Amino acid sequence: MKNNKKNIIIIGHGRAGSSILAGLISRNGYYINKEAIKARKNYPHGDFENPDLIPLNEAIFQSAGYKYTMKALYKKVNTECIEAVAKQCDIKKYQNFINTCNSNAPWLWKDPRLIFTIFFWKHLLDLKNIHFILINRDPYQIFKSYAKGSIIFTKKEIFKWYQYRLELIEKFLAENNLKAFQIDYAQLWQRDTINTALSGLTGTDISEVDYNYIVKKNIKKKESGISFLLRYYFGIFLLPVRRTYHYVKAWHNKS
Repeated sequence: MKNNKKNIIIIGHGRAGSSILAGLISRNGYYINKEAIKARKNYPHGDFENPDLIPLNEAIFQSAGYKYTMKALYKKVNTECIEAVAKQCDIKKYQNFINTCNSNAPWLWKDPRLIFTIFFWKHLLDLKNIHFILINRDPYQIFKSYAKGSIIFTKKEIFKWYQYRLELIEKFLAENNLKAFQIDYAQLWQRDTINTALSGLTGTDISEVDYNYIVKKNIKKKESGISFLLRYYFGIFLLPVRRTYHYVKAWHNKS
């Protein structure tokens, strides 16, 4: 293994800051197949998710009986069904992906689906050679982050899903006698703070250039509380229509 560093898996709820965290770590020698990462809205340098990992996680969901993986992400998932996939399907493509990552080690995985699919991957990975990093954020701020994009979730839903996902993470760690290193969203916004937090774990030394490249503090315009509330409640009024459109469009794209 290069530099004798352990590999890294970042786990946590979406919109918790995992893309910034993954970007900072990947700039310090962790493999994510970044040559295949494409920029998209609000992610000018990509979201630092290995593009070969995403379809594999989706395939795990589908093999477990969750035909529509985006929708499954926001419902309760039977992790026993997820785990059973490792014993019931041909694991060759999954093992090949791990082999590719290992040949470029140390590597980094980040995908919100990992909260669920890690119950599959644990049967193929050397868990003792992985650092798990749990990134936390106030669920109300996660709710606001979703709302700034397009309102398809209520505050009650976000709080419920956030707690459910934490319970799944705790279950996985306890069952496998593992601990997760915890990072708070607020730590990402000060280079010295996040550098100190990560240096002992990953051996990273985040330069000013790397930090400014990844952390775009002004990428989103600040919004007043009144403006947010008006847009939010208007979005709630349109919620049934927008949610139906979102799901139908995603279904169409998958077909």
